[in-house]
Amino acid sequence: YRTYESVEIDGGLTESDWQNATPIRQFIQFEPDAGAPLTEATEVRILYDDKYIYFGFVCSEPDRSKIIANKMRRDAEMWDQDNVFVLLDTYNDRRSGFFFRVNPLGAREDVALMDSGDSRNENWNAVWDSKAKINGDNWTTEIAIPFSQLRFKSEETLTWGLNLGRTIQKNQEEGTWAPVPAAYTFLARYRTTNLGTLTGLSEVSQRRNIEFLPYLLPGVARTE
Repeated sequence: YRTYESVEIDGGLTESDWQNATPIRQFIQFEPDAGAPLTEATEVRILYDDKYIYFGFVCSEPDRSKIIANKMRRDAEMWDQDNVFVLLDTYNDRRSGFFFRVNPLGAREDVALMDSGDSRNENWNAVWDSKAKINGDNWTTEIAIPFSQLRFKSEETLTWGLNLGRTIQKNQEEGTWAPVPAAYTFLARYRTTNLGTLTGLSEVSQRRNIEFLPYLLPGVARTE
C-alpha cells in the first residue's frame, strides 16, 4: 500500500496507513512440523513511498516471559533468538536476493544472497532502519529499507520475489509465508527459488543520495 504520510520507525505501527495495508497472516512451518501453521499468530503489512519500502510485523506471544532475545549487536547471529525476516529478490530471477532480520530487541542482521541462497555474503551491510517493541501479548517491529540500498531494474511498475518469516524460539519453530523445503533445514530461510511475488510498486527510484562527511586536515589549527 502506497503511503503519503510520514512513517516514524518506532516499532509501534501507529500510523493510519498500516491499517489500510492488506495483512499477510498465512505462515507455514518448515521446522519442526513441516507444513503446519505457525503456532502463534503472525501478521505482516507492507507500505512504500518514494524512498522506502516498509514492513510491519505483529507477532503474537501471550506470555512475554517466553520471548527469547538477548542480543542487540548489529549482525549478531540470531539462530537462537526470536526473530522475523524479510527476503527480497529484487531482480525476480530466483537466483539472488537481500535478507533482513530483526529480533524483539531491535538487533539487525542483513545478508546478500547468491546462487539461489546457497552462497551468502554476511559482510554486506546496507543502510536501513528498524525498531522493535515488546508489548503485553505480542511483539512488534517496523522495518524501513531505502530503495537506494537495493539493486533492481528501472521499470514503471516493479515485480519482486518475496518471502517473510518468523522464528518462535520457545518451540524451536520456524515458518515462512511462501513455503520452503524442510530438507534444507535452517538454510531454507535463504532459499530464493521458493518465493512469493510482491507486486504493485510503482514510481520508485534507486537513486542514491550523496553524503558528505566533515573532516580535519592534518596540521590545520582550529580557531574560535
